Amino acid sequence: MNPDDHNPDADELGRAVQLREQRSRRWEEEGERPLWKNLSMIGALGWLIVTPTLLGVLLGRWLDDSFGTGILFTGALIFVGIPIVGFVTMQLGPWWGLGVLAAGASVLRWPVFYLGRWVKRMLGGTRV
Repeated sequence: MNPDDHNPDADELGRAVQLREQRSRRWEEEGERPLWKNLSMIGALGWLIVTPTLLGVLLGRWLDDSFGTGILFTGALIFVGIPIVGFVTMQLGPWWGLGVLAAGASVLRWPVFYLGRWVKRMLGGTRV
């Protein structure tokens, strides 16, 4: 192999190895994060999920009341959150995606229930 040949993959691998070694040394020196820091990160993540969801539901309810559309806008704004879950899953992995999905479902269980009832009524089903 000619020493003048330059392999960008080897450079990237070398940087990744150095970064991993730096992180490992830092963890050995500093140890694990304290519990309060982990809890604060969990709380921040919770607010990042709950706040936009509740704002979307409130905006949807206001639009539905203004236009007399039942829960059309509320349901639409709820389903805007689905791509957000997909993005989180893609960026952070499936466990984070499931966590965001579970958090969103816990906040939205009743609007989703009523949306299902409305869709069933619109499709000609019996009134529940």
